[in-house]
Amino acid sequence: MSAEGTSTVHLHCTPSASLADPAIRDTVITSAHGIAERTGVVLRSVETEDSSGLRITVEGPDVIALGLVAELRRHTDRWHRGRTGHPLWIGPESGDHH
Repeated sequence: MSAEGTSTVHLHCTPSASLADPAIRDTVITSAHGIAERTGVVLRSVETEDSSGLRITVEGPDVIALGLVAELRRHTDRWHRGRTGHPLWIGPESGDHH
C-alpha cells in the first residue's frame, strides 16, 4: 500500500485478447466501477496499459484491491469466454503465464 492509503493491482490480457477493442475495454471499465460501487470500494482509477493490460487503484490496503480485481477478473473472463471462446486474462487456467 502506498503512503497515500491506496493500492494498485495490474491485470494482463492473454495474447488472444486486447483492450484496444472498445467493446472489451468499456465492458471491463464499467464492470470495475460497478463492482466497486456494489461492494463499497473507493475506486481511484482504472487505466488501460496500452492494449494488453489494466491498472486499478483503490483506497485501502492491498487485500481490498486484490478482492476487487479477483471479482473483476472472474466476471469479465466469463463474459469474454462466452463471447469469443477464449480467456481474457492471463492466469493458471488460461495456459498463458508471465
